[in-house]
Amino acid sequence: MKKFGKQILALALLFCMLAGAVPAEAISEPENYSQLPAGTINNNNGQNLPTNNNGTYVVAQHTHDYGDWKVIKEPTCTETGTKQKTCNSKDRVPCDKPTVTETIPAKGHSWGEWKVTKEATCKEGGTKTRSCSVCGATESQSTPKTDHRWGAWKTVKEATCSETGKRQHRCAVCGELETKIIKKTLHTAGEWEITKEPTCKTRGHRESACIYCGKKMTEEIPKVDHAYDEWETVTEATDFSKGKRRAACRYCGKKKAEEFYPEGTLAKDLDNDPEAVKELQGTLAAMGQFKGKASGKFDKETIAAVKKIQRQLKHKQDGIAWPGLLKLLGLMGKMGKPITEALDKYKLQLVAEQTSAEKSYYEVGDEII
Repeated sequence: MKKFGKQILALALLFCMLAGAVPAEAISEPENYSQLPAGTINNNNGQNLPTNNNGTYVVAQHTHDYGDWKVIKEPTCTETGTKQKTCNSKDRVPCDKPTVTETIPAKGHSWGEWKVTKEATCKEGGTKTRSCSVCGATESQSTPKTDHRWGAWKTVKEATCSETGKRQHRCAVCGELETKIIKKTLHTAGEWEITKEPTCKTRGHRESACIYCGKKMTEEIPKVDHAYDEWETVTEATDFSKGKRRAACRYCGKKKAEEFYPEGTLAKDLDNDPEAVKELQGTLAAMGQFKGKASGKFDKETIAAVKKIQRQLKHKQDGIAWPGLLKLLGLMGKMGKPITEALDKYKLQLVAEQTSAEKSYYEVGDEII
């Protein structure tokens, strides 16, 4: 009974101390419980509560000191494992959790590459499999069918303007035959007959019939460009001037007119004979009037040299090598001796017989200043 009373007193003191009513002072704990002093009592959990000299009870607290984890059960690809650690604390307060245990997650499979175990075809799907390098487990998946290996299309019935056609091709693996319809074609005209000629003012028409079904076909013919008749010369060209000519459209009567160079002229805006231009450039170079390259092109250097000659001859300085000028230079016809010397006060002696239809600007005996 006396012992029970002491326990009640100890518990009351403990409660007061936790509530702050009784001051607590640290005391030195005995080395072990077997040597506890006579004043030691037990708490409700059976833990010994040593007292100091003042009779104050001190509650001892346990501090965990866990060691390293130890694997109790290794995890596998599909199953979890277990690991555990133990409290190694040396204090004399009993440990409320001497060991801690945790679960180790499963590792999962270490899958290798997929391998085809059954080839897929156009008739049925295939299978592929892979294995785990750890546990040897296998996993399989289906692979889809392949496309057909179609051959070339063959037309078994031609389409016309009145009926559809048909074409087929066959799979080289399974032999399946695929057929497709060919749409009707447009009407195919036979020979066209123009029923109204087109002009520059009105559209025309033409008619035909389909060679398959005989359906009559009519088409509109677009307007045409003006159709000019042959040129009519209004003013003849001379050795030193352009001529004029005109023509009229045979449908609407519209007229057009243009100037034209006399035959043999060399100019920038003409389709010149390169050899004739080279010959002109060589003659002008020999006279010291052309310093460019004899390229056969009527370029700006050639035009400048022609103008120099025209200026000395008191001609119009237009840079055009007219037939009359070419004749004076001995490059065309038989009108006279070529000018190959200095032009100052040169007597141009023309032969009595003139082969040109047009008379030169100069008469026999004219003096060129």
